[in-house]
Amino acid sequence: MPDQPTLRSLAAELGVHHTTVARALQDSLKVSAALRERAQHLAAERGYKPDPLLSALSRYRRKDHKTSYQGVIAWLNNYPQVKEMYQWGNALEYFQGAKTQASKLGYDLQEFWLHDPALAGERFNRVLRTRGVNGVIFAPMSSPGTKLKIDLRALSAVALGTSMQSPLLHMVTTDGYRALKTIFLNLKALGYRRIGFLWHRQFEQRSLEVGLGGYATEWLKCDSSERVEPLYFEDNLQKLAFQTWLQDQRPDVVISQYPPVEDLLTELGLRVPHDIGLCFAAVTARDLHRSGVIYPAEEVGAIAMRQLASLIQNREQGVPTLVNRILIEGTWNSGTTTRSLT
Repeated sequence: MPDQPTLRSLAAELGVHHTTVARALQDSLKVSAALRERAQHLAAERGYKPDPLLSALSRYRRKDHKTSYQGVIAWLNNYPQVKEMYQWGNALEYFQGAKTQASKLGYDLQEFWLHDPALAGERFNRVLRTRGVNGVIFAPMSSPGTKLKIDLRALSAVALGTSMQSPLLHMVTTDGYRALKTIFLNLKALGYRRIGFLWHRQFEQRSLEVGLGGYATEWLKCDSSERVEPLYFEDNLQKLAFQTWLQDQRPDVVISQYPPVEDLLTELGLRVPHDIGLCFAAVTARDLHRSGVIYPAEEVGAIAMRQLASLIQNREQGVPTLVNRILIEGTWNSGTTTRSLT
């Protein structure tokens, strides 16, 4: 039986030092692309497998040392205006969490605005190559169902959220279904019974209707006398339509994800939470006065970066045949827009 190939035997065949082979197999940028490819091809051809005990020892020895530079990660922003994305939701916290985690892992996270004229057409892929990008994070898209044409054959990729329809990638996203169930549970505990649901159709399309599923599950459990017909709207909520719905359905609390609803309730002479409760499906760190579900937004970004680093390490590139989806649960934020009725 032939001897099991080792780093030293591979190094002898390649005519380099065994530490150089080790770096090449780890895809280190300290080794030329040509030598990395030769070493990885030879290792596969010879059936080389790293010793798990030695690998563990190596990780232990390195744990107190600064991580070496691994390369560039592209953060892809597809909003029409470059700063627009950070004005909504948790996008800014996602970016900050991903950037901090990238730095810990030895990567440099850089933003690429897909509407930049300098990145049009084939120039985009050329810029990625020249900057040494080996992985991309697709930030949340500006519109649900977004389809992008990007050559990912030589790149590892992860998406944040479900708003991108194509390419369909491994993704990290918040668990909207569990969020609505958590909201219902806490509102019931506060004494609310007629729980209204005010929802923007585009928001539901972005989340693949998982929030609606969570609401419908709990709505069906309600006594028929407590069921409130939901109100869906396109674009901006019309004041008259909202007022008519409130008068007809008489909710004692409203679940929404539409920030202007607070001002609309005030314009209609309703005090929150004294006259009516208000609850949000996704509370951010910037509006902690709102009752609802809050997500560890920076950790969501960090998890996406860790998932991407794993794909890079395992040389999983291109569009996957089997998509993995990591769902991050939120927690209840009491806020001040609901109160105890018991």
